[in-house]
Amino acid sequence: MIVGRDIHVKGQIDDCRALVVEGRVEATLKTDRLEVRKGGTFVGSAEVEHADIAGTFEGTLNATGQLNVAAGGLVRGETRYAKITIEAGGAIVGTVARAGETEDRSERPSLANTGLADTGS
Repeated sequence: MIVGRDIHVKGQIDDCRALVVEGRVEATLKTDRLEVRKGGTFVGSAEVEHADIAGTFEGTLNATGQLNVAAGGLVRGETRYAKITIEAGGAIVGTVARAGETEDRSERPSLANTGLADTGS
């Protein structure tokens, strides 16, 4: 299914093998493949095998296979992935974990102590 530019879709999408977003989708999604193209926006939750993000994804993304974030792509929220590629200029903001990992902050160093903390700039 392709959601073209200037199209806005809201709801739940279950029976779709692939979703291409050029416009705006606000939904709960379960599909094999999600592609958010440059200028496109997906808001909600998605459980997918493969995701290519060149536009904006906001919400909860669970990529059980490959997650690709292109230059200019933005993933914001809670992200889980099995494999990941982020091109220069792509970004992930929020909680990020490999699929199947549980978060145990007691064993991870604080970013504040590593010089890697987000300064807001």
